[in-house]
Amino acid sequence: MANCTTTHEQHVNATAQQLWAAWINPDIMAKWFWPMYPDSTYQTDARQGGEYRYASEKTGVGAYGIFTEVVPEHLLRMTWNWVDEHQNDEETVSVWFEDGVIRLEHAAATMDSCDMNRAAWTDRLRRLMELWGRKEQAEPKA
Repeated sequence: MANCTTTHEQHVNATAQQLWAAWINPDIMAKWFWPMYPDSTYQTDARQGGEYRYASEKTGVGAYGIFTEVVPEHLLRMTWNWVDEHQNDEETVSVWFEDGVIRLEHAAATMDSCDMNRAAWTDRLRRLMELWGRKEQAEPKA
């Protein structure tokens, strides 16, 4: 059960279609998700019930889960599990795509997780925005 949620909104010079592709195309994900880990792999089966796995074997960092709701070019909702943690409570991530804006919510069980997620998504979404350029900067919401 989620006890906290971190919410982000990033304005980008990109269409909903481009933002969607950035989440489901491994070549595009490699440019923004974890580019600092060159061995990262991104496996995405973007359909309801489909699985995803993002991982860097050298660093031991990774996330995996199942897509619980998929509306192409509009919404990805997924379970979220960290590879390197033994957690009992499953986290969830929801991402909404619109022309010029991406919204993300990450629900977790602990405030420590939310604090870590807030910092991580702020960094990732900044790199995503840099692919197309800034439309305007929006700070993550608490």
